[in-house]
Amino acid sequence: MKENKTLRIHRLLPLSRANGPGTRSVIWMQGCTLGCPGCCNPGMQPLSGGKKVSPAGLFARILRHGNQIEGITLTGGEPLLQMEPLTDFLEIIKRCTNLSVIVFTGYTWEETLAKNNSTAFLALVDILIAGRYDQGKKTTGSFRSSSNQTIHFLDPRYSPKDLKDIPSSEILISEDGNAILTGTDPAIL
Repeated sequence: MKENKTLRIHRLLPLSRANGPGTRSVIWMQGCTLGCPGCCNPGMQPLSGGKKVSPAGLFARILRHGNQIEGITLTGGEPLLQMEPLTDFLEIIKRCTNLSVIVFTGYTWEETLAKNNSTAFLALVDILIAGRYDQGKKTTGSFRSSSNQTIHFLDPRYSPKDLKDIPSSEILISEDGNAILTGTDPAIL
């Protein structure tokens, strides 16, 4: 792993129950070029925004909550725009912990498979939710934002029943007193 690789993240939410099975740390990646109409995270689209962090530095931040979480969820922005440093980060996660990994991407399954190094990346992911957000196909209660998105179980750790009782949204109060609305359908609140 090269030390000069960095990730751009928009936000790290240490503890969430609405972004996958169990309590999870959620990492919103910075940067997206897909431009889905109705995107709920337009502030995460600029490629130059967010904060730079090394894969090892991000791992250290996750490790602070490692005994409280079942896994991490990567969302965006678009995580796959940073596939190489994310692969380095996930290699550390898998080598040093038993945390699960969920990734939301706006790329379709086929587009994901066509990306360079997708095999190495996907080998480190437990669940991949793939496909662009389509506001005309909005769903509730399915762990997808729109019905065109596909769910891929890449490891036997989880099955569809594990996604059944995840809250579709939650409101959390950050350490600085700000309200954070998160989940796959936060608009229903």
